[in-house]
Amino acid sequence: MGKKKPTLPHMKHILKKTVDYSKLDAEFIKSLPGDERPSYSEIPKDTLLKNDILQFMEDGTVIRTFTIPHKKDILIVPVVNPVLVYFHQAQSQLAYLLKQKETILATFVTKKIDNSEGRMGVFYNFFASSSTFIVMLYTSLEAFINQKIPVDKTFQEKNENKYMKLYTAEQAQRYMTFNNKIRLIIEAEYGKSFTNTHQSDSEHLNYLTDYRHEIVHTRKVSNWDNYQNIYKKALEFDYLKALYAVRRFVNFYDSNLIEDCNCNEDF
Repeated sequence: MGKKKPTLPHMKHILKKTVDYSKLDAEFIKSLPGDERPSYSEIPKDTLLKNDILQFMEDGTVIRTFTIPHKKDILIVPVVNPVLVYFHQAQSQLAYLLKQKETILATFVTKKIDNSEGRMGVFYNFFASSSTFIVMLYTSLEAFINQKIPVDKTFQEKNENKYMKLYTAEQAQRYMTFNNKIRLIIEAEYGKSFTNTHQSDSEHLNYLTDYRHEIVHTRKVSNWDNYQNIYKKALEFDYLKALYAVRRFVNFYDSNLIEDCNCNEDF
């Protein structure tokens, strides 16, 4: 009997949302005087270009949009939530990574070594997909944290010399370390600590953060050790646990921001 193939985890598409996402009651939507609402063609172009627009979808979803002049027309574009875009992009790599990782582990053993170019291509593609996953998943996490920093407050942080630094919200987003944003701002604002209640997930987030920095700031050291290290980590990284750790972190501070789509389609 042949070796049983690994079963891929159950993973649904996530629901696409804009910023300021909300959903109105279906009965309320039916009560709106639809025939009296102006079409876009009836609204002056200057008004469209100067204002964001809330669109009411048939299912009751309210989405925020912005406008762009395009030739003689105007484009109305949804302000999608980047947290979800980046998470979706990472998630879309998952099935390939898990399958290809098993292929590499099964075929790159000493007894099967060959010099074919195709074999090299297998790892090229795997590491490219792995890097996309890591960078996009971390970017989703950081975008979420930055979203949750109140814009009307200032924040204090002690440096290594015990001097107090004062940050505006924009400065905090730009210059505070990832962990200090969580510890000094997010946990304080929400009055609860993901780190304390989800220790295993927090370890995966820290590993994701460190590995992302190694990829984005790839450095060459003697004997190519750094390159070898990031390639080893690509094969050892637990992609599924990292994905769920980010999802749980996000939903811990913003309930159901990341939720399964009702299309019932798996990746």
